[in-house]
Amino acid sequence: MVNRILLVTCAAGLSLASKVINRQSQTATVNLSQMQGAPQHFASGFLYGIPDTANQIPAHFYSEIAFNYGRAGGAQLPAKGYMDGLEEYKPRFASMLSNYRTCRQFGAEFIILLHDLWGADGSESQSDLFPGDNGDWSTWDSFLNQVVSDMRANNMTTAVKVDIWNEADGGGFWLRDRSQFMDMYARTHNLLRSIFPEAQIFGPTFTGQPDPNNVWWTDWLSMIASKNVIPDVYCWHLIRQPGGSGGDDITYSRGVFEQMLQQFGLPSRTINIDEYGSPEEQVPASSAWFMARFERNNIHGLRSVWTGGPSLHDFMTDLLGRTGGGVYFPAGEWQVYRYYGTNMTGNRVATTSSADGFFDVYATASDRVRILGSAHTKTGSYTINVDGMADFGFNTQGTVNVQAREFPFAGLRGEVDGPIDHGITAISFQNNRLVIPATISVNTSAYAWEVFRI
Repeated sequence: MVNRILLVTCAAGLSLASKVINRQSQTATVNLSQMQGAPQHFASGFLYGIPDTANQIPAHFYSEIAFNYGRAGGAQLPAKGYMDGLEEYKPRFASMLSNYRTCRQFGAEFIILLHDLWGADGSESQSDLFPGDNGDWSTWDSFLNQVVSDMRANNMTTAVKVDIWNEADGGGFWLRDRSQFMDMYARTHNLLRSIFPEAQIFGPTFTGQPDPNNVWWTDWLSMIASKNVIPDVYCWHLIRQPGGSGGDDITYSRGVFEQMLQQFGLPSRTINIDEYGSPEEQVPASSAWFMARFERNNIHGLRSVWTGGPSLHDFMTDLLGRTGGGVYFPAGEWQVYRYYGTNMTGNRVATTSSADGFFDVYATASDRVRILGSAHTKTGSYTINVDGMADFGFNTQGTVNVQAREFPFAGLRGEVDGPIDHGITAISFQNNRLVIPATISVNTSAYAWEVFRI
C-alpha cells in the first residue's frame, strides 16, 4: 500500500517531528539588493529514472520541475552490453536513445554513460573484458566507433555530453588497476576528440570528491596535464558517507578542487555534479539544501538513483510513485522540485547559509519574495535575515506578511498531494531588515517562506 499525506493541517506534518535542537545564532541571509538573474534550476536533473517507453510518464511531471539534465546508458538490462558482443549492446543503445529523446523533448541536456553501454554496470566480474586488457585496445576502439556511428545514424548529436567512465575510483564499475584506467581515459579522450568533436567530454566522474590525499585524483590531474587530455567539464559526485557527514558539499569540494587545479597548472572550467545525494538524503529537506548549494555556486547537479533493475528505468529517481493501475503520482520530493521549478520565478537573490552549514536557503523575487530552505537532515531553531527590503519596494521599516509552507516526506514513493500551508503571520521589521524565525521541527521536511505586502 502506498503511503499518503494529504494537504491538510499543520498537525499532519508535525506528527513526524523529531526533537528540536537549539542551534544558537545560526542565521541564513537573503539580500534583496543583490539580484542574480533568472532562475537556472541547477538542481533539476537526474540519473536514469526515465522509462524506455516514450511518454509513459505524463509530460507535466518533467516540465513542472524544470527538468534540464538526464544521464543514462542502458544499465541493468538483460542484454549484457558490448563486452559480450554487438547483439548484447543493441538493446542498451536503444534504451539510451529513448531516454535521450525524452530529454530533448523537454530541452534537457544528456550525458551518455559509456561504461553502461559497455556492460560494466555493477553486474560485471573480474573475468569480464575491460578496455585495454593485456594491452589490447581493439575491442574498446571498435566499441567507441560503434557508439558514435549509431548516435549519428539516429540524430543523437545535439546537447550530448560523454562520461568516459563512471566512478572508476569506487571499485564497483572498474575492476582493473588505476594505471589501466588512466591509459583508457587518455586514449578515449583522444579518440572521441577525433570521431565525435561536437560532444563535450566529462571527467573524471569519481565517486569521491576532490582530495589532495587521494591518489586517484592526484594521478588523474597529473595525467591530464601531462597528456593534454583536459575535459570540457570537470565532474564528480557528492555522496554523503553512510550514517555520517561530509562528502556532499559542493561549496567545500569546489574550493579544494580549485586549489588542486592551481597545483597542477590546469585551467578552470565548468563543473557538473552528475550524481548528488545518498539514500538518506533523498528527502525533501536535503533536496532543498542541495538546491541552495547548487544555485549559489552556479553548478548543475543530477540526482542519484538508488534502485536497480526495472525500477532504475522508472519513477524519475523516486520523485514519483505509481498505482497498481499504472497511474503516476507525486512523492514528497517532487513537490519540492515543482515549487523550485514552477513557483520560484523572477530573479534569483543572493543568499548565505548559516554558519554551521546545515541551514541553507535559495530565494527568488517576483510578485513575492520566495525562500526555500531546510536544515539538511537536522532540526533546530534558526533565523532568516532578509536584508535590503527597500530594494524590493518595501520601506526600511514596517510590517509584512510571511506565509509558511512545509514539504513533507511520506517514505519511498509515498504520495504527497502538495505542501502543508502553515498560514500567514504578520512580522514587523526595521532598519531595512526582516527577521523570520525558522523552527525546523521535522528533519525530513523542506520549508518555504513567502514575503509579501499586507
